[in-house]
Amino acid sequence: MRPRCDGDLAAHLSWVSNTHVKRYRAHYPNTCGHLYQGRYKSFPVAEDMHFLTLMRYVESNPVRCRTPLAERAEAWPWSSLGLADRKLRGALLSPWPVDRPSRWLSLVNEPLASATLARVRQCVLRGRPLGEERWMWETARRMGLQHTLRPPG
Repeated sequence: MRPRCDGDLAAHLSWVSNTHVKRYRAHYPNTCGHLYQGRYKSFPVAEDMHFLTLMRYVESNPVRCRTPLAERAEAWPWSSLGLADRKLRGALLSPWPVDRPSRWLSLVNEPLASATLARVRQCVLRGRPLGEERWMWETARRMGLQHTLRPPG
């Protein structure tokens, strides 16, 4: 999905999650607690190698988690990465802003360097722009996200 205006994606996903939670609660009235706590993240990402780094991070989650959900990332059944039918993948997903490298599967299954992993996690946790230093600062200033570049507290 690509939003047309600022805030469109967040508003749409908020509607989807709220609708699902209301239906879930109606079907299972004796449940309590959060259903989607902390699942949706939104932060600016440069359309270059940083985007590919973020996608490697996302697509390798089933392998990297504390208790791995799959031996290889493409083996996770709820991931578009392992779709055997590439035509189906194209029908389900919008094109990326950059081309996947030819050895994308092997890249996703290689562990990210610890410094790269830490940087991506900071962006996910703080909503910090992900990109080259100058781009990151300019984007944070333009979008009012300067607080995400300072230490918490």
